[in-house]
Amino acid sequence: MKIKILLSKKTLFIAFVLLSLSGLSQNVVSYDISFTSTWNATDHGNLPNSPHWSDLVGTTHNNDARFWQLGMLATEGIKNIAEEGSNTNFETEVNASINKGDATQYLEAFFSPFAAISSATLSNIEVHRDNPLLTLASMIAPSPDWFIGIDSFSLLDNQGNWIAQENSISIDLFPMDSGTDSGASYNANNSPTTPAVTIANIGTQYGFNGSKIGTLTISYNGAILGTEDELANQKTPSIFPNPTKDILTIENLSNYNSIEMYNLIGQQQFKKRFNNVVSYSFNTSSYNNGLYFIKLTDKHNNSKISKVLLQ
Repeated sequence: MKIKILLSKKTLFIAFVLLSLSGLSQNVVSYDISFTSTWNATDHGNLPNSPHWSDLVGTTHNNDARFWQLGMLATEGIKNIAEEGSNTNFETEVNASINKGDATQYLEAFFSPFAAISSATLSNIEVHRDNPLLTLASMIAPSPDWFIGIDSFSLLDNQGNWIAQENSISIDLFPMDSGTDSGASYNANNSPTTPAVTIANIGTQYGFNGSKIGTLTISYNGAILGTEDELANQKTPSIFPNPTKDILTIENLSNYNSIEMYNLIGQQQFKKRFNNVVSYSFNTSSYNNGLYFIKLTDKHNNSKISKVLLQ
């Protein structure tokens, strides 16, 4: 029984190593993001004349920035999008967050065709690990203050991996009421809600039946090699001598801040943290002979794993 348990641990650790080697976290990646509407009279009430969408706008940001949220009062930017299809104030709000380091970029894409059934695509959007949340909005036009959008959707999963790497993901979007106009039909006259109420899902009001009004598709394109990554690749850590009988040296550690060594069943044998170290050596003569794994971790929690043989 003990042998079986050890083999199981060994198998799990080797699987961990293979995953680490093949799926290292990247700091900047690229996505395609598109919205395709399904706006129709059956599900969303009698359509107005010239039904269309305002430009799809948004940003990528962190948890310190919030541009709209169910149950929250609409900002001036969201109010203007929902009532007029105007993006100027929303862009100003995004730029303010960019200046504070809480957002990366302002996003905008037009819909085609000019119709209820239409689509808009944001292509090759660079997403940074520091700002992995996606927010989008577009006016359902014409309407009193109705819009669609996505609020602070994380492009990182709970394990810190970028989503949709294997297959694109789809998210159903539903019509929202910004809470700033009390009109009850698409072509209702302006009727400001005073005081404004919070953003809410329209649900089954105003002739809507609770159905989605479109689908957002998120597709992963791959990692983007930045200047920092290029420099790191030019100075890949080197481990020598390998095999070794005693002293093991690791060089080119400028981008790393910890070293760990594990045996084949995943037991940690050695760990060292440091800052601004270029080279590090330690004595391995007290460890049993055999194959070990050296794990180097950088400041972004990205890891590099290499094999070393102790003799």
